[in-house]
Amino acid sequence: ECTAERQVMWRPELPFSHANHYLSGELGGLDQADDGDTTFRRYKSACALVKGSMSLAEATAVNGNTAHGREFSIFNSNTIARVVVNLDQRVAHIWLRREARAGWIAYPLDFIGA
Repeated sequence: ECTAERQVMWRPELPFSHANHYLSGELGGLDQADDGDTTFRRYKSACALVKGSMSLAEATAVNGNTAHGREFSIFNSNTIARVVVNLDQRVAHIWLRREARAGWIAYPLDFIGA
């Protein structure tokens, strides 16, 4: 994770879900979050839904979860992008609100391990 002035290298426990805020304690992450913060509530919800091994359909379903309403759901009115990365197959599946009609687009990650 990076700020304009600091970088922290760490390996999150798997399975992993990303949030829009820092997760490492060194950068004021999850352990210092307010329980009412919508981003962290969404992050905790995602962590509860992910499993160690998931199909693409299962992972995209987690990204599209609307179980907690308009504000607190993983996928809500503020969601501008969703990403599922499969490192084994070296593909990033990306959904962008601005291109929602295109659906999930697969981008090869051929540069990894090259």
